Amino acid sequence: MQRLLFLPLRRRWPRRMSGLWIACACLLLNASCSHMHQVASWDELMQYVNDPGNGLVQSKKVNGVEMRVKFMPPDWLAHREIEQHPTYSKAQCDSILNIYKKSTTFLLTLGPDKEKTKGDIMFRDVSKIEEYNARALEMNFSMQEYVTLSTDKGTYTPVLAHLENVYGLTPGRNVILVFVPGNEHAAPLHESTSISIAYDDPFFGLGKNYFEFKKANIDLIPTLKQL
Repeated sequence: MQRLLFLPLRRRWPRRMSGLWIACACLLLNASCSHMHQVASWDELMQYVNDPGNGLVQSKKVNGVEMRVKFMPPDWLAHREIEQHPTYSKAQCDSILNIYKKSTTFLLTLGPDKEKTKGDIMFRDVSKIEEYNARALEMNFSMQEYVTLSTDKGTYTPVLAHLENVYGLTPGRNVILVFVPGNEHAAPLHESTSISIAYDDPFFGLGKNYFEFKKANIDLIPTLKQL
């Protein structure tokens, strides 16, 4: 399972914090009790999300590049943040979960189409270091200009577009995209009947591509089984 560098996992817990962590975990477990499908661990939940057959990952291959867009469950994102802050109170856990549930997050991955090419995607069609630096600068600070999310309520640009820094250790790049509705009282965008992510690529000659997601598939995301 891919790890997001800005959401590190903490593997060991101080015993004195175990009660607090149980309270936070229970908050997450009960957040979506209407779901019938349950899993035994957070890793199993992400295995479900990563299975293209469940409709939460959409991909396309164009011009030797693979584009992949994945819906990131709010509960899982909140879990990752809470896990690295064992001193958080139950009220803080509640606040974090509420923030993630009001936002809609996708992971955009750009990488080589392994059937046709290989190597670091950042060096594709680059002949000078100046060209590489310009591309890296644009992808780090301007990705929000090339992505939109559309629903029946309108079209939205990301409030956050974060490029993961992998220091050249992997051939692809991940971009975290976070969207919020027009006002704080509106329903989260992932509760719309359908969602379309549009990526208008200016870097690799990919053109404009669309990735469709359905609320029915998002509603079927399992919850964590209480043991």
